[in-house]
Amino acid sequence: MPSFAADPTGAQNPTPLPIATPTLDVVSPEQIGRAFLDAWRVLDYSRMYGLLTPEKRTEMAYDAFAAAYATPLDTTTTLSVTIVPETLNIDDAVAWINFRQVWHTAVFGDLLANNRLNLVRAHDQWWIDWSPAAIWPDLADGRSFRVEYQIPPRANIYDTHGTGLAVPATIVTLGVVPSQIQDEATVTFILSQVTGLTIADIQSRYAGQPADWFIPITDVTSEVSLEHDADLVLPGIVRRERTGRFYPMDGVGAHVIGWVSPVPAEAYREYRNRGYRGDETVGISGLEAWGEEALAGKNGARLTMVAPDGTYLGKLAERPVERGRAVHTTLDRELQFQAEQALGDRRGAVVALDVATGAVRALTSGPGFDNNIFVRPTEDWQLNAVLYDANQPLLNRATVGLYPAGSVFKVVTIAAALGPGGMTANSPFSCPGYWDGFGANNRKMCWLTTGHGDLSLAQGLTGSCNVVFYTAGARLHAVDPDALSSYGRGFGFGQPTGLIGLPEAAGIMPGPEWKFATYNEPWSSADTVHLSIGQGYLAVTPLQVARAIAAVAN
Repeated sequence: MPSFAADPTGAQNPTPLPIATPTLDVVSPEQIGRAFLDAWRVLDYSRMYGLLTPEKRTEMAYDAFAAAYATPLDTTTTLSVTIVPETLNIDDAVAWINFRQVWHTAVFGDLLANNRLNLVRAHDQWWIDWSPAAIWPDLADGRSFRVEYQIPPRANIYDTHGTGLAVPATIVTLGVVPSQIQDEATVTFILSQVTGLTIADIQSRYAGQPADWFIPITDVTSEVSLEHDADLVLPGIVRRERTGRFYPMDGVGAHVIGWVSPVPAEAYREYRNRGYRGDETVGISGLEAWGEEALAGKNGARLTMVAPDGTYLGKLAERPVERGRAVHTTLDRELQFQAEQALGDRRGAVVALDVATGAVRALTSGPGFDNNIFVRPTEDWQLNAVLYDANQPLLNRATVGLYPAGSVFKVVTIAAALGPGGMTANSPFSCPGYWDGFGANNRKMCWLTTGHGDLSLAQGLTGSCNVVFYTAGARLHAVDPDALSSYGRGFGFGQPTGLIGLPEAAGIMPGPEWKFATYNEPWSSADTVHLSIGQGYLAVTPLQVARAIAAVAN
């Protein structure tokens, strides 16, 4: 019989459906047993529960029955189950079905067992004579599964020179043991000075807590802990360290590198199904998210059976740990830092490519942000300052920001003019400061209102003369309305560049076919003329522009 996939937590049955007790038209033990196993395949715990003996349903509540199945499935990271009935045996008022079961798990592969489902005849009906062994044969007598995980350290992200862009760090949790505090005023004052929290806030965090417990107050970096090392050696203050993530140089390349955080609650089931324990730190954005599988490696795990008192009863399966693999980028950390410093808090983007290889050496979006705020101890106001900034610092303007190309598109126009336009670099033009190609009533101005005078096509590019390109655009339209658009597509506009690891906007490379599909209108000569200076419907990303110019450079 086919296998299936379903949520092993049984979340689809949070409350029991009306009890489905056997009826006179379902009288054979085979029918009852198969109905139970069919419900087991699809994790229909309510249907299964309704087939239990009345005595068992009185003894065991539905929620406990559903949890008896959901808990071992979740513990073993089971994704789906295959049930294959094999033989039916009847002995007067008892019967049993031998069946084969396969649990398909995320961590341990397939777990196989031969099992037995017991039935009993009572009150003129056949019922399931259930026990936990019906879930898995070794689960009798209060035994349970246990999984011990070994989680590998997260691998680093490097620049082209092997310099760290995302590396390990030590996070220190500052806390108190209330019963050990001898001078509360001094302890709370020191903690306030180190953490920036108010004394009242600090006191509220341990007030009413067990006096002999360690009560965490907040996290600080190892650097802060060392800076205040002497001050923090006070009775009642306790420091505990753990491994974290650090992004050097105040988060250089934050839009590219991204950040990590604990597994989001809404994604918990997804990560469990991928073999995670569920409390790890995972990539949320940028290369941290794109390279999650490589960076995280694979958890090692050992599945054992334990007695009710926790006594080890034997190993059932094991998966060795796999260390994470570092991600090496083409970024140059120093160049990236300089680009970010040059851009500052202004809105914009800087993209630097190696024209010989196409490698991205710097990719900066402004205003930027320090991605350490997502991994180091951070107060809510600091996070909110980034998350709700009207300037949208989290937006990667270099890859998803769409803008009119403007005069940089004139490079495309001159390429088309030299091709299908039939012009040469010395083709003559005259710029009086305006262009009347569509009549005096539709005059279009050059940016230099006094005009450039007589000049060649090549001089029109170096002087960025609008009149030269209005004229070239009109001539191109007369040759082929799609000629300029076709060259734009050839330069990579209107499509993602294929940059690995980051989301990209395709942008818009307008043309006759695009306009008809979008607006159900024909493409006009005015559209081509507007496009010739990078205006109109055209929308590009800074990365696309950099790639187009790199194509010219190489």
